[in-house]
Formats: sequence, C-alpha cells, structure tokens
Amino acid sequence: MARARQDEAPQGRGTGGWYRSDSTSGVRSGSTEGSRSADQSGGGDETLPPDLRSVTEQERAGGSLRISESSFRRIYEESPIGIEIYDANGHLLDANRACLEVFGVANAADVRGFELFEDPNLPAGAKERLREGQTVRHQFRFDFGEVTRLGLYPTTKSGTIDLDVLINPLGPERDLPDGGYLVHVQDITERKRAEDALRNAHDELEMRVEERTAELAAAYEELQAQSAELQAQSAELQAQSAELQAQSEELRAHSEEAERRAAELDTIITSIADAVIVFDQGEIPVRMNLAAEKMLGYRLEEYQLATTERIKLLRMQTADGQPLSAENSPTRRAQRGETVRSLVMLLHPPDGRTLWVSCSAAPICTPAGAIIGSVVTLADISDLHELQEQRERLLSQLDTERHDLQTMIDQMPEGVFFADAPDGRVIVANRTACRLLGRDLPAGTPIDQEAQRYGLLRPDGQPCAPDDLPLSRALRGERVTRQEVVIRRPDDSEVTVMVNCVPVRRGERVVKAIAVFQDITSLKEVERLRGEFVHLVSHDLRNPLTSVLGNAQWLRRLLASRGLEKEAAIAEAVSTSGRRMNAMIQDLVESTRLEAGALKMNKEQVNPLRLLVDIAERIGTAEDRARIHVEPVDNLPPVEVDPDRIERCIVNLLTNALKYSPPDSPVLVRVAAGADDAVISVTDQGHGIPPEDLPRLFERFYRAKKAERVAEGLGLGLYITRLIAEAHGGRVWVESEVGRGSTFYVGLPLT
Repeated sequence: MARARQDEAPQGRGTGGWYRSDSTSGVRSGSTEGSRSADQSGGGDETLPPDLRSVTEQERAGGSLRISESSFRRIYEESPIGIEIYDANGHLLDANRACLEVFGVANAADVRGFELFEDPNLPAGAKERLREGQTVRHQFRFDFGEVTRLGLYPTTKSGTIDLDVLINPLGPERDLPDGGYLVHVQDITERKRAEDALRNAHDELEMRVEERTAELAAAYEELQAQSAELQAQSAELQAQSAELQAQSEELRAHSEEAERRAAELDTIITSIADAVIVFDQGEIPVRMNLAAEKMLGYRLEEYQLATTERIKLLRMQTADGQPLSAENSPTRRAQRGETVRSLVMLLHPPDGRTLWVSCSAAPICTPAGAIIGSVVTLADISDLHELQEQRERLLSQLDTERHDLQTMIDQMPEGVFFADAPDGRVIVANRTACRLLGRDLPAGTPIDQEAQRYGLLRPDGQPCAPDDLPLSRALRGERVTRQEVVIRRPDDSEVTVMVNCVPVRRGERVVKAIAVFQDITSLKEVERLRGEFVHLVSHDLRNPLTSVLGNAQWLRRLLASRGLEKEAAIAEAVSTSGRRMNAMIQDLVESTRLEAGALKMNKEQVNPLRLLVDIAERIGTAEDRARIHVEPVDNLPPVEVDPDRIERCIVNLLTNALKYSPPDSPVLVRVAAGADDAVISVTDQGHGIPPEDLPRLFERFYRAKKAERVAEGLGLGLYITRLIAEAHGGRVWVESEVGRGSTFYVGLPLT
C-alpha cells in the first residue's frame, strides 16, 4: 500500500459523488445524491389493471433476493484477511478494516488512490503478468519506518512486518465493471517466526541428539577397547616378568595415550550443550557436565543419590503428568540393557522452573558385554513443546471455524458446496444443496458421478455435457456466473437453479471450486405468466387500439373540415392518448423480449461520437435540439452495437434530461474511451434525484417518490435502457445531487 497517490480523477467519471455498481440496477451507491428519471411519477401501482398489478407484485418479490448483497459486503468488511480493491489502472478504490489494521491506517480515505504498480515490493515481471490476467503472489518484509520517513500516509505502526500478498486480476465481466485487481493482504510475521523457530528447534534437536549420542557412544567404545588392551598388556607383563623392563617404556606410552583419550572424552562431555550424566553400575552419578548442573540446579556431589531419591528431588513426571516410577526411569532401563531415545519427561528444578526435556539413555558395556554403567543425555525442549501446544490450539481453532462455516452455510437459502480439485469430490455441502439435489452429499462424493445418476439439463432440455458442467468449468479455472441448469432429481422431479461457480487457487493451481445455486423454479413460472400476459397485451389490445386511432384521426379531420375546432381538438387528444398507450404496449413487449433474451441484435461497428451527433440532430423539436450540446472528442475507437437499440437508450436519457430540467438549461452529452469501454454521459441541470431513489432507479415500473412533476408511461424507460446496455455487454449508472442536476452513464465495450 506504500505507493504514490494518484492525484487526478479517472477520465470519464463525473465530478459529483460516486456510487458502487449494482448488478441488478446498475446504480452506484455512495455519499452523494442521485438523479431523476423520466419515469418518476406520483402515480403508483393503484392505476394498473388487477392482472398487471399481480405480476408487478410477483416481480417485486423477486427483488428481495438482492438483499444478500449487504451480507456479502458485511463479510468483506469483517473478513480477518486484508482485502484491497484496485481499478484497471492500479488505483486503490477501497480497503477493508482488516487491511487498514495491517498497515495501521485509521481511515480508508488516507490511502485511497494509491497505485498498485508503483509498489517497489512487486516482484520483477509482476506488472506484465497481471496485465495478462495472471495471479501474482509474493511475500516480503514491509518497513513502516520508510512510510513515516517518506510521509506516504499516517500510520500508527512502526518497525517491520512480514506480509503475504495475493493479487487476482478481475476482468470486466467480473466484480469491477471496468476490470481491476483484488488483493489479499495478510500479516504473517508471527506465523513465520513460529515456523522458523519450530523448524530450527526441531532440526537443532535432532542434530544434537544424533551427533552427541554417536560421539558419546563412539568415545566410550573406544575407551573400553583401550581399557581392555591395557588389561591384556598388564596380564602379559605379569606372565612375562623377564620382559617387564623392556616393555616398560611401551606401557608408559600406552598410559599417556589413555590419559589423553580420557581428557578428550572429558572435554567432549563438557562442551556438549545438552545435559550429560554418567552413572556407575549402582545408578549413582559419577560425572555431570556444566550443562547438566545448570539444567538440574544441582552440583554432582548434591546429585549423587539413589534413583528414587533423584526422582523425588526433581519431581520427575511422564509426558502426561504422571509421577515417573524408578523402574521406568531412563537410568534403570539403560542398566537393564535398553536403549532409550527421545523420551519426553517433565522436570522441576529447585528454582521453580518446569522443564520439558527429551531424554536419551544407553548402557555402558565392557568389550565382553558386561554393563558397568549408563550415560543419559537431557535436551531442553520447553520451547518446542510450547510451539507444539500452539499448533494444537491452532488446529482446534481451525476445527471450530470449520464447524462455524458449516453452521453458517446451513442457514443460507442458497445451495452451497465446496469440491476438491481435480476430481470434483465434495468437501462440504449445506442442507439446501442436498434438498435441491434430492439426496445427501457426504464428503468425498464425486459430483460428476452424482450428476450422471439423475441428470443435469440445459434450459432447452438437452443434457449438459460433462465438460460444460459449471463445476467442471470452475475446476478448469473458469468463473461461471448466472448459468441456468435444470436438475432432474432421483424422484424424477425437476427444479431450475441459477448456478455461480468460482475456482479457488493456490498460486497458479486450482485447488478447489465453490458452487452456489439458487432455486428459480417459481421465478421461471412468473416469467412464463408474464410472457403470456404480454402476448395478450400485444395481440389482443393492439387490434382495437389501432381501430380507435384510425377512427379518432378520421373524426378529427372531419370535425376540422366543418370548422368545429373544439371538437377536433378533443378528437386529437383521443388520438394522442391512443399513441401514448401504444407506446406503453411497445415498452412492455420490448422489455419482456429483452429479459428473455429474445430480442435480435443487428450489431455493427459504429463511431460513438457520430452516433450521438446524429441522434442529437433528429430528436424532438428545434427548441429541444438547440439545448443539446455534444462535446467533440478525437480518436475514439469504434464500438460494436445495434445502432437502433442504442439510439433508444440515448433518446430515453435525452428525453428525460430535457423534460426534468429548466426549459432554457443546456443538456451536455459526452463520450470518452476508457481501458475497456466507451462511456457515454448525459448531464442535465435539473433538480437532482433523492439518494433513497437511486438504488432502484433502473428497476422495472419504478418511479421516484418525490417527483417534481407527474410522469407519463409505465416506468419502463430507464429499465429498458439498462436491459439494452446489458444485452451489449455494457452497463448503466447515475450520479446525482439534489439541487445540482444528474449525470446518466452508458458504458459499452470497445471493439
């Protein structure tokens, strides 16, 4: 996060408030206030026919499904892992609470706008890999001193921490409409210290035990060999008294060598870092190194006690806290000829410490195999034991969190399951998933085999190919959103679900996939009923309406020819109302076709500026055209659109701007090219839109509650605008402030 701040606002954005893009309404939410649409009205659903009102109420019920967005936002804010969100240019847009705590920042505004690609901690080539859509993960040490010295941002922390950073590119079809980057930041300082300490302690312990035991055994074996040789020489001298004088010098030399070896052995024992105690055949200590005296808190003469007394003196215990018996003590076992390795014990020296030690013991034998004593080594593993206990606590905490996760997802109304890569076996599934699939999904269940048992179908009734299953695609690294699938359950009943699947990566490798699916069977039935109703409206109402329009126009001409101007005006009003009703019917039909994806698009490459100029020259009256100003711009790349459909979008926005702003005020039209799309904006100087109306402004039949004037129509204009933009792979949103006007935006993908 310690990178240069971007001072300029991104091109193509308004200078008013910002609002987060909503996948349902296309509106940004934020601290500023919103704009007014052409479909705002004081009228409500009371003016609709009963059948249409019923359909409207059913559609509103579907809108409640969008409430889950706030839950995901709360999860984002309360996540224990730091999360940063950057736009496509690498500018920081937001950071959650955990991320701010990692960097000691109190307010997200202090770091908003920092640049991802200016971060000196990025590994070489990371920028190019991110531009290519690859995920980048790296670990580094972060210095708060540099942050304070350079004055990059206010922080409450100092010193250094170790960070684990995972950067995921987000394409335009994902969470950020313009694309961007999702960064996970985690403080791993304590974890790295614990891992390093555990690894070093373990390695050092193994090395010490192996080296010291081997050295000690080798030294004692060599000593015994030398002792046996001396005994043989002494016997030979006694038997060969005649040769005693001749061999005296040789005997002296051997004696000196033995003394030297004994001194070497004493030096080795003294220099060993672990405690070393040598016992005689009666289990009485005869030698202790300095490390043993420090560990036990007693000198050799104080420790020369029987085994039972030594156990009482140090209150020796087994690893499970039970008193150590003399028969099971390492010394007694070694005297019986056993070799004891890494026996964990508890000791309590007189200074009040509690020591965890790893004890090894071995018998000391003569060359003939007779046991003449034993040697015991003690290694202090208290720190290692503490790390082990910490590991067990973390594992217990992990089990608790897993249980909490299962409890949480079991309460979700959507079906959720996690599958392992690469074979797609279930890790965990919630109750809703089992209910929708019609059977339990225990851990280890292969999803592809389960699908073959009862079948997954496309909406057209054709079986889904195994490679086209949402989970299979996610396990290959794809992100699957809003795919409709029909599940044929074991009892032959069918349920339609909306599936979203995402891969879970570890570095470049997909390790898991998460599937979330929602039962939309009732929504599909509502869509079917709505389609039937629209069919009724478009076919059964247009025929009499056409007759009414024709007769009204004939009657107007007849009355005008006879000089009955007042009566002719009434006939013209009837004709105008009929045309308005025909436009409402057309809006209903077109919105239904757009929702069903049945509206054919005739796309071609067009220059967006030329399209806007052409529309501005043909719209409305001469007075209307005089108020519209299209701002020129050079070198715009083309967009691939259906010109007639996009014209409908722009005409809707221009008509609203002209209608809901003062008569002499200008309406400004701009177009700018971003990284991935061309953004068209229409700005008026109207009253603005109250913030409470912004989130639902692009919904079907929605009208603002505090409209300044009564609006005509069904409230479908902005809704159709959104559907047309989304049918082109684009989006719409609005920025508005009460008393300062509104700006509506349409983003269209570049060719």
